[in-house]
Amino acid sequence: MKKQRATNSEDKLAKRQVILTAALQIFKRTSYNEVTMSAIADKTKLAKGTLFLYFPTKEELFLALLEAQLIEWFDAVDAELDSLEGKSIPAIASLFANSLDERAEFTRLLAIHSTILEQNVSYESIFKHKQLILQRLVGTGARLEKSLSFLQAGQGAHFILQCQALVVGLWHLSDPAPTARKVIEQEGLTAFKLDFNFEFKNALTSLLYGIEKQSKS
Repeated sequence: MKKQRATNSEDKLAKRQVILTAALQIFKRTSYNEVTMSAIADKTKLAKGTLFLYFPTKEELFLALLEAQLIEWFDAVDAELDSLEGKSIPAIASLFANSLDERAEFTRLLAIHSTILEQNVSYESIFKHKQLILQRLVGTGARLEKSLSFLQAGQGAHFILQCQALVVGLWHLSDPAPTARKVIEQEGLTAFKLDFNFEFKNALTSLLYGIEKQSKS
């Protein structure tokens, strides 16, 4: 009986991963709004009703997808912080900016995390999600505080939340709608053309220098 239950559990986890992988593959080619549960069902060759057994809503599915990518991101950033030799403000800013530059879909999901992906999701799912993220925030935040001595207890985790706020604003500005992009390119409105990685790195650098200055006053 125990072996049967374990097999069933493994099958469910495997099918869940198939769904998440299919959703990510579709998301890579189109916008979040254009991804449908029907398209995911077609790609996985699962009945649409089966998808809803695993993920009651599209938002819950993509929140789970983001959560998996957040864990990968925290793991990567932790490893980089532990091995980084020159732990200066520019080095830390570059580390964070480059960590997103390598993860386009993760960045896109992070930009809609609070405004879209946490909508239409159960209280229990949000609670578990926040608990997990808080645990990782505290751990990575402590590494940041060890790397930059001017950061006080708790400021490392808060800095990561401020990073997300910058992602939300800068990503939407640097990734305009198709018609707006065409206007910017053709009408000499290049002031609205922003490079996300460049702007994000500069914003993080300025933020950290500002925190350092405040710590000395």
